[in-house]
Amino acid sequence: MVRRFAFPARAVSMTRSVRARARTKREGKSGRRRPPGVGTRAPPTTTERRLGQRLDRGSRTRANSLSWSTATALLGCAWAGAEAKRLPVLSKLAESGPVSALLLGAVAANVGLLPYGAESDLLDIQNFCANVAMPMLLFRADLTVVFEKSLRLLLPFTVAAAGTITGAILGQVFVFANGALFTNGIFLGGGEAYKIAAALAAKNIGGGLNYFFVGSALQMSPEAFAVGLAADNVFALAYYPLNAWLARREGFVPYAERSSVDQEAMRAIGLDVEVEEDDVPASDEPRHRAPPTIAADDVLGAVFTSVALLTVGRIISPDMMGPVATLLTVLFATLAPKSITDPLAEAGQVVGEALIFIIFVISGAAAANLTALTASTDVFTFLLVLYSCHFAFVLLPPALPFVPYERRDALLTSNACVGGPATTAALTQVLGWRDLTVPGVLIALLGNAAGTITGLSLAPLLASLL
Repeated sequence: MVRRFAFPARAVSMTRSVRARARTKREGKSGRRRPPGVGTRAPPTTTERRLGQRLDRGSRTRANSLSWSTATALLGCAWAGAEAKRLPVLSKLAESGPVSALLLGAVAANVGLLPYGAESDLLDIQNFCANVAMPMLLFRADLTVVFEKSLRLLLPFTVAAAGTITGAILGQVFVFANGALFTNGIFLGGGEAYKIAAALAAKNIGGGLNYFFVGSALQMSPEAFAVGLAADNVFALAYYPLNAWLARREGFVPYAERSSVDQEAMRAIGLDVEVEEDDVPASDEPRHRAPPTIAADDVLGAVFTSVALLTVGRIISPDMMGPVATLLTVLFATLAPKSITDPLAEAGQVVGEALIFIIFVISGAAAANLTALTASTDVFTFLLVLYSCHFAFVLLPPALPFVPYERRDALLTSNACVGGPATTAALTQVLGWRDLTVPGVLIALLGNAAGTITGLSLAPLLASLL
């Protein structure tokens, strides 16, 4: 006897319901069978295919035209920002070029020349430019030359940097205690306060470039980035004249009594500043030689070396690629032969500075809202605390009898911390402190290398204080 297998009643009912739903979907709710082609997509005809190809080519052409117009606006704003520092009104402000590029980017975004609020593609370009520029601007950071020529400034520089760190911590505790940050009634987020504090601390240890490097590594919002930079430049308008006035009180050397500059050391650090001894210029501004000719192979070599160092840094530590690449760059600049590093440093300086202006244009476009570029009261108060602590650490120790350096050394290293190599060289040339030109520039380069690492190391502590 053959036994037949019987399906359970529940399984049979489920199978019937599935079939019924499929039939209803195929025939429609009314139960009538749909005519062929209704509710389904028929294959396109030859004419439709040709029309679709034309439309696709047209859309790609429009997209390409938008991309070219965006690139034109981006590079035009960067070029205009670089030229802005030549204006007499802005020439005395150390960060006039990047700030002008930031404002031009915001204006271009508001009038439609750049994407409002930036796009992911532009932000990727910004991140790439920032990473590549950082090693190229440190190819001259030879620690051997730094310690040999600027040993006398190492202690005052360390004390000035300690004043900046102390000011950042106190400002975080007393100003950004709740972590909230407002500007013109716009809430920038509770997590942005410590990022601004860390970036401003880095900026006032190694110069303006460190501000962007730290802000980029901490993923600071565009609005917070613009607020911090705008506020710091307001304080810079007061800082540079005050520091120069205090330094002038420590001794202004007339041209007739000025010693000669170590031209070999100046060329080694990329500063060909020359003032004729017999022909005294009408102003205190130094005359600069024409920049050296940079070959294509030097440019390509600088870019390749920078990208290679970043690649090795990412392999070593993906989360800390920037600081690791900075350390590797300093080691490369210290250990590699001068015949290799000198051409790379000259090309890297030019290319790196050009990339910086592109970075700031995109930052301005990302902020977009021009009202966000005006700093909040909290950021102003924070910077007041930071600069006050910095000046206290600069001015008070030289007055003590056991401190082994002079006040003019402290003021020069303060300028190196806040302004970087360019403003340090300008200060020594204007005041006639030619014996301090090379040490001052070298200690500023050390600040460039140490500022980013210090700011990123300080960020977790500042975040824990919220």
